[in-house]
Amino acid sequence: MKFFGGYQVAATRGVMGIELQAKVSDYLDLVMTLMFAFGLTFQLPVLLSLLGKVGIVTSRALKDMRRYAIVGLFAVAAIFTPPDAISMMSLAVPLVLLYEVSIFSVMMIERGKAREDAARAAKDATPS
Repeated sequence: MKFFGGYQVAATRGVMGIELQAKVSDYLDLVMTLMFAFGLTFQLPVLLSLLGKVGIVTSRALKDMRRYAIVGLFAVAAIFTPPDAISMMSLAVPLVLLYEVSIFSVMMIERGKAREDAARAAKDATPS
């Protein structure tokens, strides 16, 4: 708001004035849309970790689909943000980083499952 207020020019003789006609409803719509977009999309690691825990996705599949996921994440960022590059990048870059964190998280979940399976197999193999 302060930025746009700086563009105001008082009307004088021979100079047409520029006056900010900001509406609170427009500002709140923008802020709520951005909050919803950022809040929803930042659940990506949680969603992918849960899918990894259930066994629907694997870290190998996430790594193989990385290039398609990055294009998709940029498309989501372009849809959810206002039509300017800075807003899109401010959502897309963290989403790509969160995707990489998700790959690491799913990898750790898989290692934990493998350890549990190995411990269970060793327990079952020992004579009672």
